[in-house]
Amino acid sequence: MARSKELASVSVLIVGALSLMMFGEGLARALFSSMARLFTLTREEIYDPTKLFDVVLGALSSLLLPLTLILVVLFVAALIGAAGVGASAFLLKPRCQSCRK
Repeated sequence: MARSKELASVSVLIVGALSLMMFGEGLARALFSSMARLFTLTREEIYDPTKLFDVVLGALSSLLLPLTLILVVLFVAALIGAAGVGASAFLLKPRCQSCRK
């Protein structure tokens, strides 16, 4: 069984690619709607800081869910990958001195 650190890195990369495949469409749609809103500002919104702040927060709030989903999946994959490599190294380590020969 492989016990290298690259095993954890590869697991994070593979899960990252899979999470982008699953949540990428939602992220792209959110980016499209945010950019569409931010590129169609009115004159009143541009010159009023409170309206501008509300528009920017409203446009970027749609990005929160897809980004959070992707980051949570990557975080869990990193924890599982690191724990898996550490657990396999711990389980495969001999327990007694006479077993190490």
